Amino acid sequence: RHNIKNTMNVVKGSAELIEQQTTDPEVVNTAETVSEHSQKLIDMAGKIRQVTKVLSKSRTAESTDLTQSAEYAVSNTQTEFPEADITLETSNEPVSVPDGTIETAVEELIENAVIHSDRDQASVSIRVWSDSDASYLEVSDSGPGIPDEERDIRTGEETIQPVLHGSGLGLWLVKAIVEQAGGVLQFNDNEPRGTTVRMVFRSSNDLNLVR
Repeated sequence: RHNIKNTMNVVKGSAELIEQQTTDPEVVNTAETVSEHSQKLIDMAGKIRQVTKVLSKSRTAESTDLTQSAEYAVSNTQTEFPEADITLETSNEPVSVPDGTIETAVEELIENAVIHSDRDQASVSIRVWSDSDASYLEVSDSGPGIPDEERDIRTGEETIQPVLHGSGLGLWLVKAIVEQAGGVLQFNDNEPRGTTVRMVFRSSNDLNLVR
C-alpha cells in the first residue's frame, strides 16, 4: 500500500508538471486525466490502509461519544467542502458507543454524499438520537442514490476483493467500523430523493446513554 501510494504520487506529480509545461490542449487533457486517476488510486490506497487497521483491531472497552463524533465529522467535512449544506441534529444527552473510530465512518458517509451529489449544492443531514432499545446515527442526502455496483455491500453479499475494484470501498470501510463496534448498518431510500444510511447500536451491547 505504501509503495502504491508513493508510486502514484510520482505519477501524479509528473502529470502535473507536464500539464504546466505544455500548451498543447490534447496533452493538457491527457495529463489532467492521468492526474485525476492517480489521485483516485492514492485515495484508495489510504482507504485500504484504514480497512486493514479496522480489521486488525480487537474490540476493547474504549468508548466514544456518538454525538461528539458526529460534531467533529461535520466540522471536518464542512471545512473540506464549504459549499455543501451539512446540518446536524443531536439528542439532549451524549450517547456512548464502544469504539474510537466512529468519527471516521461518519466523515466517510458525509464525504461520499457530497462528492456524489448531482445537485448544484450538496445537501446532507445528520441525526443522532437514542431510545430504550438502541442508539442511532443517521446520514441522509438528496443525491442520486447508491450505485448498483455497491448494492451488495448493504446485504453483506459482497466480499472485499470485488469491492476494492469498485467505488464502494468507502462504504465497506464504514460497514467494517460499525460492525467492529457491535453495530449494524442499514440503507434506506430517502424521501423524496436520495439515500439514508443508519448506524444502529443496540442497548443489549451495553451501548447506553452516558450519565
